Amino acid sequence: MNAAHARYLEVRRLLLIGRLDEAERTLAELDPTPFPPASRTAHELVVAGIAMRRLRTKAGARCARSAERAAHHARIPALTAEVESASLVLNTPARA
Repeated sequence: MNAAHARYLEVRRLLLIGRLDEAERTLAELDPTPFPPASRTAHELVVAGIAMRRLRTKAGARCARSAERAAHHARIPALTAEVESASLVLNTPARA
């Protein structure tokens, strides 16, 4: 579990510094199915973040909904707030 969490932190770092290809490759090595809800939420947030940066809005919205469900099951207010923030960004129209 700790190793998987460390991998997610690495993927988030890669996402934040714009190394999307590497983040996607690293993320593909992880299966979130056996993880607790908080870890599944983190996984969906990372996938949504990559989708948003690649302008894959439908995939991003789908991942945001999955993250919302997982955060609800995790019952961690800060995690729920993070998901809500990400969903708000995803649903806010871009301005030129």
